[in-house]
Amino acid sequence: MKVAIVDDSPEIQRAFAALLEPLPGLELVGCAETLSGALHLIDEQRPDVLVLDVELRGTDRGYDVLRHVARHHPQIRVVALSNFGWNAMREAFLRAGASAYFDK
Repeated sequence: MKVAIVDDSPEIQRAFAALLEPLPGLELVGCAETLSGALHLIDEQRPDVLVLDVELRGTDRGYDVLRHVARHHPQIRVVALSNFGWNAMREAFLRAGASAYFDK
């Protein structure tokens, strides 16, 4: 299973990579911090699972990444992560196509 991580924190990227690396059958295909980096990673690598932060670099938003995935790669399972535990945000991401939403 191919996994990609989109998070604006290099520390979070490294932590998730360290968790995923020893798991048999999983391959980390890349990380991105921005909207443009995420779209390029997704379009090039076609991961099976995308771990997606709600807030990215600058004014970039994970919701825009999720919309791209839903429109162009609906087979990708998206797991959204956020420091914001707001129920309205969780519901919006799930309605937009995220498979799961977790608080960091």
